[in-house]
Amino acid sequence: NSSFVFGQPEDRIFQPRASFFADPNEHREVLRQSTLRVMGRDTGGRALLGSDRTRALSEIVDDTGSYYWLSFSPDRAFDDRVHTLRVEVAGDVRVRSRRGFRDLSRQSHARLATLGAALVDTGDPSDDVRVVLGTPYRAGWRQVELPVRLEVPADRVVFLPEEGGFVARLELRLAAVAAADRHTEVPLIPVTLRVPRLPPLGAVLPFETRVTVARAAHTLAVSLFDPLGGRVLLATAEIPEPTR
Repeated sequence: NSSFVFGQPEDRIFQPRASFFADPNEHREVLRQSTLRVMGRDTGGRALLGSDRTRALSEIVDDTGSYYWLSFSPDRAFDDRVHTLRVEVAGDVRVRSRRGFRDLSRQSHARLATLGAALVDTGDPSDDVRVVLGTPYRAGWRQVELPVRLEVPADRVVFLPEEGGFVARLELRLAAVAAADRHTEVPLIPVTLRVPRLPPLGAVLPFETRVTVARAAHTLAVSLFDPLGGRVLLATAEIPEPTR
């Protein structure tokens, strides 16, 4: 079967609960269709499920021809609260619209950016941070320990004077991807870059750490969030084969 969903852009994806099925493929299909229905409902769209692509595309053309765009600029609090939206019109008209939005904090934005870098290949080879991965070593049942070295462009983060030098305090987030629908997030790692003087333009500062990821993981997504500058630096790297 083929599935289609259309609607307004949304920052939440719902994964409804499902019962157990004897056939794993049936389980996945029910989850996929349920997810598409919820996405369509909550973004003001519709989920057209089935294998008749011609009919689905025809209905999409008819439906999108009656779209109207309403926009507003809310006062942002960046507190992760969910706000409800409701659109009402006069007359006997049926209205579908986005049900609400989440006022993402900068930390949540950084987390979603990490997952997005891990799960979506944008095709852009340019990375904000250079990531060098060492050789993974076995670290328990189906896990490996992975040496990680970051090379951070100094002119992309904010330094403040402190104790005779300058310091940048960042938040490192990582996500390891094992398959299209399986990923593991590594707990946040505080990063402190301390230098005696402001780095020159083009300088690169190293940071090294070790993380434990699933043995099946093949890609590591990295994000560095600078709370002062509000900037998220992203990069991805392929995880080498572990030693035996």
